[in-house]
Amino acid sequence: MLLIISLSLFLTLISSVQSADLLSQPEAETGRPGGSLRLTCKASGFSVDGYSMYWIQQIPGQGLEWLLHYYSPSTNNYAPAIKDRFTAFKDISNNIFGLDMKLLKTEDTAMYYCGVYYSNWAVALQL
Repeated sequence: MLLIISLSLFLTLISSVQSADLLSQPEAETGRPGGSLRLTCKASGFSVDGYSMYWIQQIPGQGLEWLLHYYSPSTNNYAPAIKDRFTAFKDISNNIFGLDMKLLKTEDTAMYYCGVYYSNWAVALQL
């Protein structure tokens, strides 16, 4: 059985953010139960190094579910359900925010959104 991990982007904007700021992801990734996947989110117009980043999941037919907040290896917060299987990372040299997923389960089949936190208030825009 294959797992289809659909990717989309979740970009948080406020008025001071330039329109060129963008997070881009591949359309889909495929994995197998028990296997591993790496999701990536390429930033342009800003550096992932200077911002808190997020991964959010949407299982088909359900609402959005927060997975994690990540600033650095020592400053992060994971949802209990994924804490032992998912690991976020920043590849500063390539300006990428990523998610390593291991021991995949069929219930991991979902749309995954990456996001950036710019301010205490924001408007979410899905492109």
